[in-house]
Amino acid sequence: MKKIAKKSKGYILILTLLITATATVVVTYIFNRGIIYVPFMQIMINREKAKMIAIGSIQIIASQLTYQEKEKTQSTIEKQTKQIPNDNGKKLLTRILPTLNRWQTFQLKENIEGVDAQLRICLMCEEGKINLNRIYDFSQHKFHGQGKKQGDWKKFLQEVFQRIEKINKGKDLFPSLEKFLRKQQYPLNDVTELLTIKSFAIFKNSLFYEPPSKFGKEKIQVKYPLYLTDIFTISSRKA
Repeated sequence: MKKIAKKSKGYILILTLLITATATVVVTYIFNRGIIYVPFMQIMINREKAKMIAIGSIQIIASQLTYQEKEKTQSTIEKQTKQIPNDNGKKLLTRILPTLNRWQTFQLKENIEGVDAQLRICLMCEEGKINLNRIYDFSQHKFHGQGKKQGDWKKFLQEVFQRIEKINKGKDLFPSLEKFLRKQQYPLNDVTELLTIKSFAIFKNSLFYEPPSKFGKEKIQVKYPLYLTDIFTISSRKA
């Protein structure tokens, strides 16, 4: 009987240690999961807020481009139409030009917009940039007007890239671009696809134009690089 009692006591000790170890593992696991879960949820909340702010910025730009004046009386409208037949374009430029290529800062508050944040918007125009999809024939794999006396886009781009190479210190930009376009079977989806070209790595840190914080006389003499998306586009209506 004494031998059986000794064996029982040893069994209880081992069982107690196993239960304690199991409980420690479970508590540690729950603790670690909690440590990871709390900051992860905060990151996801901030991410959703940032997404909402980004979508809201598009609406702000759209509201600036689709501005509507307050309703006017019929007599006022008739007077204006007699003096100025069509000044919609002038009114649009009057609103847009003062903020074009410049930062617009909007301070958001939690008690009004539901989030504390600072939104900065820069309105830019895609017209006037070189549209790669409109100057290159992807079916015949050559530039429009190539070999002609006028409208030869190949010759024009060669001159453009010579100037870019002097400013951004690049090399063999046009030959590498021509080689890249020859392999393309369809138009480009985005200008940033050009970054897959090895020689276009010079645009890695000068991809998007970032306007200076202040426009002053001291800023005029600062030399800025040429930005890739400020030269080329795929969204303009003209070449």
